[in-house]
Amino acid sequence: MRVAIFAFAIIFFAGLTPAAMGADRKVEATVECQFAVKARLKAPATAEFGDIMKTQMVFRDGKYTLLSHVDSENGYGANIRQRFLCELVEGAGGKLKVIDLTFE
Repeated sequence: MRVAIFAFAIIFFAGLTPAAMGADRKVEATVECQFAVKARLKAPATAEFGDIMKTQMVFRDGKYTLLSHVDSENGYGANIRQRFLCELVEGAGGKLKVIDLTFE
């Protein structure tokens, strides 16, 4: 199931151009997604996220979709890389809100 979601994400991103948005919006979306990802990690203090310049983000149907990765320790202390897909919408006052987060 997860493989199918990420296969869809790759096709989704391949068929679209990045949203015409300012760098501030991409940074805001990335930060919100990073908070959501850290909340799910076993060792959030060890989290190292992918370069924001390489993070893929598109805007479609009123949603921002971000694809990136995080390196962090798992429950056994081993460092692992996990790709994630994060969806956001504009909430009150234009602030972005995470509505879905899926790990590979």
